[in-house]
This record gives sequence, C-alpha cells and structure tokens, in this order.
Amino acid sequence: MVNERITEEIVREQLRKAGYYDTSDIEIYEQKTSEGILENLLDKASKNKMGKDKGYPDFILFLRQYDIVIIIECKADRKKHYIAIGVSGQNLEELRITKYFYQKKATIPFKIRGQDKELESPKEIYQYWLYEEKLEKIDDFEKISSNLHKQLHEANVSQYQKSIIIAVILLGLADRDFRQTYQDISSEETIATSLLNSMVKVLEEAEVSNKSIKTIKNNSLFLLDHAIVKKNSPYKLSYFIKQLDNKVFKYMKGDYKEMYTDELGYFYNEFLKYTGGGDGRGLGIVLTPFHICELFAELAGINKKSRVIDICAGTGGFLVAALKKMLTPLPLQKEIQSIKKNNIIGFELSPNIYPLLIANMIIRNDGKSNCLNIDCFSFTSQEIYEKYKPNTGLLNPPYAVRKKELEFVLHMLDSLEPRGIGIAIVNVSCCKDENDSDLRKEILSRHQLLGVMSMKNNLFRRSSGVNTNILVFRTHSKHKEKTFMAL
Repeated sequence: MVNERITEEIVREQLRKAGYYDTSDIEIYEQKTSEGILENLLDKASKNKMGKDKGYPDFILFLRQYDIVIIIECKADRKKHYIAIGVSGQNLEELRITKYFYQKKATIPFKIRGQDKELESPKEIYQYWLYEEKLEKIDDFEKISSNLHKQLHEANVSQYQKSIIIAVILLGLADRDFRQTYQDISSEETIATSLLNSMVKVLEEAEVSNKSIKTIKNNSLFLLDHAIVKKNSPYKLSYFIKQLDNKVFKYMKGDYKEMYTDELGYFYNEFLKYTGGGDGRGLGIVLTPFHICELFAELAGINKKSRVIDICAGTGGFLVAALKKMLTPLPLQKEIQSIKKNNIIGFELSPNIYPLLIANMIIRNDGKSNCLNIDCFSFTSQEIYEKYKPNTGLLNPPYAVRKKELEFVLHMLDSLEPRGIGIAIVNVSCCKDENDSDLRKEILSRHQLLGVMSMKNNLFRRSSGVNTNILVFRTHSKHKEKTFMAL
C-alpha cells in the first residue's frame, strides 16, 4: 500500500541535500505556517471535497533572500502529481519532481526547467526562474528595440546618434537622483542637460578616466540642441527616457544586478543590431554576431582565472561574452570584483564607438574594466604584456584599414603570455593570398596554429562577398606541424 509519509521523507532528504536546512534565510513549515498572509490565502484551501477545513500543503518554504515562497505537495501515487512543486513516488526509482512558478497577479503558472529527480538549491531554483523570465523578456526586447529605432528615425535621429542617445540614457538612469526627478522637469532642454550631468556622474563613480569621460561627453553634446528637445518633435527626449526606464532599465535593480543576469546587456546588443541594417555598419563598424562571441569564449576555455584582451574591442561583444563566461558559475564576491577590475582589457580607437563600449560594460555593472580609447599599436606587445598580463586574446580585426588584418592578429598574439590562447576571425583571403605570405610565416614562427574553422557565407550581414575563417593559436610556441588552408 502506498504511503505519503515515505514520499515526505524523500522530500526532506532532498531538501537537506540541496542545503535548504543549512541557512537561517529559509523558513520551512510542514502542514502549517505562521505567516498571516498565507493563513488568509489557505483559509478556504481545504484538501477535502467539502471545503470546510483549512488546508495546508505538505511543505511551505520561505526563501527570504529572494522573496519567494515555495509550496510542495507530496503524493504517494504517481498518478496524482501537483504544483507548485509536485513530488511523487515511493522510492528514488519512481521519484518525479516538477516545478511551476506563479508570478504575482498571474492567472497561470509557467514551468521551471531543471532536474526531475532531485530538488535544486534555493539559488539554483531562483536562477531557473530568472532564466524562464528572461526567455519572455527577449521577445519583448526585440519589439522594444524595433519600436525605438522607428521612433528615433521619425524624430530625425541619425544611425550613429541613435546608439549614443540610448547609451547616454541608460548611463544617466543609473544615477538615482536623476531617475527620481526627471519626470518633474518640464523643459526638454533642462532634461537633456541634467541627463548629461548624470551620465558624467555615473562615469566618475565607475572610475572611468577623466580623458575618457571627456571623450564620451563631447560625443554626446549634440543632444543639447537636437530635434528631440524641440517642441515640434514627434517624440521628445523625455519619452525615450520613460520608455527605457519603464521597460528596460528596471532589470538593473536588486538581484538582477547582483546575480549577473544580462537582460539589460541583451537589450543593448539587440538595439545595436538594428543600427545600419542589422550589422552595425551605420556605426562605421561590422558587429561580430554575439553567438560568435560566445563561441570564441568557449573555444578559449575562459574561466575566472582568464585575463582577456580585445585590441579592437568595438562595442565590446567579445569582452561581454568573456565576462559572462568568467562569472559562470558565480565566483565569490571578492573574486567577482577582482575579475571585473583586472581581467577584462579592451582597446578601441574610434571616439564615436568608444562611448558604446563603455556603456556596454557599465550596463553590466562593470565600470572598472581596462577599456581605453587608444590605438592598439600605441603600445608595443611587450608593454601590453607587462602591464596587463593577458593570457587570452579575442579579435575581429578591422577590414580595409592601413594595417593588414594579420598585423592585428600578430600584435594580439605577441601580447599574450606564453602558452596563452589567441583566437581571431579573419577574411579567408588572409589564409591564402600571396600578399600575406610573409605575415603568415612570421606568425607561425612564434605561435602554434591549433585549428582553422571555416564560417558560413553571410555570417556578417550585408557582407555577402566576405568569407571568413576562425583561427585558434597557442602563443609563443613555434608551429611545427603541417598546415593546410595555404597557411
């Protein structure tokens, strides 16, 4: 005969294993609760068909840290499987666990992914919930990004100015005083001045250099006299601030910020994708698709001990992917601060693109990275190594500039510590053209080619005639094996 007491004991063991009994932040009740609000909610939740008695689930868990209540109902018979967490079965072989989450004011729950044979820790449960919420937000962010682009276009904002305006607003909203007062300001010109002052304040608090702050501010001054602060504009500056505040910026609050969920960064990348037809060409650059950035981070084996440099950082896609990898799984708090301060290095020459790089990093609560507005060749490779000690390099070198792509690749590789990993994506011509033969030989005389990956056509949108390869190197280890692809 099946016995629910057996199932309840299985649940207790699962809770012990997952650490629920190990912290004072979690209160666990069995068949009761001392919380007045839940008492009221359960007042008519009878377990019998008559509905006369108050009913309690088998377990009620209060996760104070995350402001979440978990309710567990146990059934011995596997045919009777309940929510929010339903546990059924009489042994580990039969055990089945499903988890659902009811959001406040929601009428239907959504299922939380995870293990169906064991309970995750409180933090893991919370992270699964954040992930499910994120999937819904991604759809929203795509719609918001599209609408903002259309509205900015109607307000006579250029492609380049669009990205600057969004970056300035996101940075300005990080100033609590501005965020609490901007809606009380009636003059659009005054709002623009206050916004720029708040942006500067945020950059100073993030310890961005005075030189970099001056560059960013100078590239944003057009806002003070732009059409969106004029009376006849169809969309005013205050409108765009409210849109970002209400629909996007809220994800910088509380645990979203502390647990390194990157929704705000995802929105920013999504917005940049729309600029100039989807590839960033309106900014004067070609954005590396983010799935390629994540692939680089995987290939490089990035972890919390990696020190990553991108000498042509652009808007920071590679650095963002690297930072995300470094912080997964989440290190200790003191390690997080050290990683953000010391392990991310980015150089970007363009004064127009640099503000977007800084915004992209600060949006992720990372203003202390070594992101500089400089020409990467203003430092020798030895100077870069001695100052930053990078062991990983990620690179999408610029096309059609005075230096060849492989010159950037060689400079990056020479800047890394011995037996580091350097990865670059280059035009396939770099691997076979006679004009690059000497550079290829020089690279292989000092660095070992570990692999070549041919990318699909049209990887970079609107660049249908450009085919690319990913090159993976181990640094300061002379290449001895046979090479293919005309290397």
